[in-house]
Amino acid sequence: MKRFHVLVLCTIVLCISLVPCQAWVIPASSFSNTVSLTILDDGSGNATDLLVDIPSYIPGSAQTPALAIRFSIEGTSGGAQRFYGDDPWEDWKNISLTGDVLTPLGPQNLWYSHTRGEWMAIVTPITPGGTLNFTINWPGNGTASQTLHVVNGTFVRSSPSTFLYLKDISTVITVTDVDGEPLKYCDVYAFRMNDSVEFAVNHGTNSVGHGKNGEYVFSLNASNEGGRPQNLVFAAHWPPDFWGYVKLEPTIAPVTVQLIRGKLANLSIDNGTISFKAVNIYTCAIPSLNTTQYTTHEKIIIHKIIIAFISQRYILGICRAAVIA
Repeated sequence: MKRFHVLVLCTIVLCISLVPCQAWVIPASSFSNTVSLTILDDGSGNATDLLVDIPSYIPGSAQTPALAIRFSIEGTSGGAQRFYGDDPWEDWKNISLTGDVLTPLGPQNLWYSHTRGEWMAIVTPITPGGTLNFTINWPGNGTASQTLHVVNGTFVRSSPSTFLYLKDISTVITVTDVDGEPLKYCDVYAFRMNDSVEFAVNHGTNSVGHGKNGEYVFSLNASNEGGRPQNLVFAAHWPPDFWGYVKLEPTIAPVTVQLIRGKLANLSIDNGTISFKAVNIYTCAIPSLNTTQYTTHEKIIIHKIIIAFISQRYILGICRAAVIA
């Protein structure tokens, strides 16, 4: 009987030894990469309920109020725990925010705490019933999203939604409650976003231009716009403590540039004459240049001269005034 047991045991050992080794090793490909974006503090009320109110403006401050939203981005790669931001190439550019906010995400309002994938975003929700949608696109790992819902506040709209820089402005700010009913007794404050200058206020009295039909009229002169193109913000207060915001974005008249016989003539723009000292570009006939339209954001105007050599005989010169974010 003992011989039989020994024989069975030897047979089992022999069978095990014949099984290929890789059958006992979990291949690395079986580990799935995962990504999660978790709101740690939504900056409003209950830290993790994903419900936020529009923050209150302090009259006279000309400072855009904002929520400080903390979130973490974690993942696994090859079975190992990872935190987004630990590696130098894992920067803010792969994090996006869409929805009802005053300004987009950028290095000025989004940064990494260098602790376990925690990030801080400083943002201003502007519309009740709207959303803030945070998304991470982690190269090589995947994507994840989280949505915050904007609860309390007022609807604020502007007509028009843009203004021509350094021209007088006439705009109508319309304020309504969450049901679309006009709010006739609001206080609406106007300020420049970057210079922190409050330059006008309209107190609602249910009269024409001052709250009737929820409309607040602003007639502003060019001096209210500041010395550089920037957004103008209108903050509407509906007592006791409901707020809403809207921004007017600047546009700038097209720039006209003329190249004359190898020299660059003066560059003119609506906010005065900006002159380039005439410089020799090339001693040949230069084709005429059409008017160039350029887009506007914030920050200062940067003037560039771009010379493209088409051949030894001809040069296309382009002078472009661009406003860069």
